[in-house]
Amino acid sequence: GVEGGGAVAAEAARISAAAAAVAAEREAAVEALRYLHTGSQWVVLDRAFCHYLITDARAIRWRKVFASRFLADESFVQTVLMHSPFARTNINNNLRYIMWPQFYGDPTSYWMRMGWAFVGGPTVINASEAKEVFKTPYLAARKVDPLVDPDTVRLYDAWMAAKLSNGTSAVWLNGTLIQQEPLGGRSQRAQQHALAQARLYARGAGGV
Repeated sequence: GVEGGGAVAAEAARISAAAAAVAAEREAAVEALRYLHTGSQWVVLDRAFCHYLITDARAIRWRKVFASRFLADESFVQTVLMHSPFARTNINNNLRYIMWPQFYGDPTSYWMRMGWAFVGGPTVINASEAKEVFKTPYLAARKVDPLVDPDTVRLYDAWMAAKLSNGTSAVWLNGTLIQQEPLGGRSQRAQQHALAQARLYARGAGGV
């Protein structure tokens, strides 16, 4: 009768609404994929951004997007950062030297020559290229191996020792050669910048 028809219509409307909600969620997820950023899973993060990353509603929404995504460790932080008030603080440089055999073509022959322990990894820096590599302003370099070339390891140790002894090291920062902050603490200018960023975030999040 009419009563039974009303129940069927209500159930059909419920199913239709649920399907529409699922479709909207899927569409939103696909749309979000257009705005993803990727990079290394190794990052150095400012304290103010870390606070944003775990507390801000916008970051939490991105966490839901990445909850079941493949290789989220190489895109979650980058995506949240670039869609946050901290985007302009990004330094798009790993500040370390690394050379992959893929840069020279098919890496298979290199890995076969080096052995199974090196499959999937970067090239090993040898003595013939070490001096040029260690003239660069990077913070670190990989990789060196004492079983492959112990002389290079000694050069690497000397390179790092110089950084530790004088407390500073020149680095490339967005195309400009600058000096790092002293080891063990920030420069006054860097401290002031970080404090200003934290205050800016606090105001934007409703703080004081």
